[in-house]
Amino acid sequence: MSMTEYAKARKLAQKAYRQSIQEGKYPYLEVLDERLPFMKTAGESDLGLIEIPIDRIVGTKTAGRTKAFASNFMPLLDEYSEFAGKWNHLYEAHINEGIREPIIACEFYNSYYVIEGNKRVSVLKYSGAVSISGYVTRIIPERDDSKESKIYYEFMAFNRLTGVNTIYFSRPDGFYDLLRLMGKGPDEVWSEEDRKLFSYCFSFFSAAYRERGGEKLPITPGDAFAAVAQNVPRHIANAHTLFNVLTALILLPFVSQMAHLCEKLIPVRKKKVKYTKLDPYLLENPPVALQQALFQLRTMTRGAWNLVSKTMADG
Repeated sequence: MSMTEYAKARKLAQKAYRQSIQEGKYPYLEVLDERLPFMKTAGESDLGLIEIPIDRIVGTKTAGRTKAFASNFMPLLDEYSEFAGKWNHLYEAHINEGIREPIIACEFYNSYYVIEGNKRVSVLKYSGAVSISGYVTRIIPERDDSKESKIYYEFMAFNRLTGVNTIYFSRPDGFYDLLRLMGKGPDEVWSEEDRKLFSYCFSFFSAAYRERGGEKLPITPGDAFAAVAQNVPRHIANAHTLFNVLTALILLPFVSQMAHLCEKLIPVRKKKVKYTKLDPYLLENPPVALQQALFQLRTMTRGAWNLVSKTMADG
């Protein structure tokens, strides 16, 4: 079974390889050591054991096994190679028991580069995993005025407060806007419940975003998530208005039938005619009108006095 899975994974690798060649891109995994000599760094930070978003793993730290994988981490080597046998064994272990051993990686500009565990990442990416455990060292770039630097330093501040590393933005101030939308202060530390709830919601949103072709857009899932969250009240109001209008239009042709049904279900009771002693027509005969007015005044006075007497007696 696993040999078939390896063949499928290899086909995905070959497809990614050909596409990269056609687009004039490097067809293998990125190598961080080939990038760092051209970058200024400010130091390193040990992040310990964390959950690494698997879609943020983009390459390897060194060039050792780079050409064994295409740029999507799928295996390129022959199906009958020793490498293929090890990949197959690891895939079977993942299906039967799950991969538990953490990888070792470094993080640079919120992208992760594997030091140890390339095949584990390959198998998990092929299996559709969301994350993998790993011991991570952060390589901190030197701060400058570039857009990329501003976004990354905002991410590091956000990550320290929240422990969340799954969301990223393509513009500065994105993390500050997200905190405001979440009702959190810029220096407020998140609880474990806050972190789990946010990660849970964002993982569902991110999966839906990618399923609908969001990766083709020039924005990140984080940009889309913040835009949706910011417009939620307006969307709710629009939905209510649209619902009411559509309901009215649908029911309009059936108004008479509904009225008839209501009369059947709730019959209208005819009110008994109640005659009053103060009739406007009595004004045509002033003596009679005056006599009836005095009669009603005495009746009202008697009623008021009875109420007062009853109240005083109860007190």
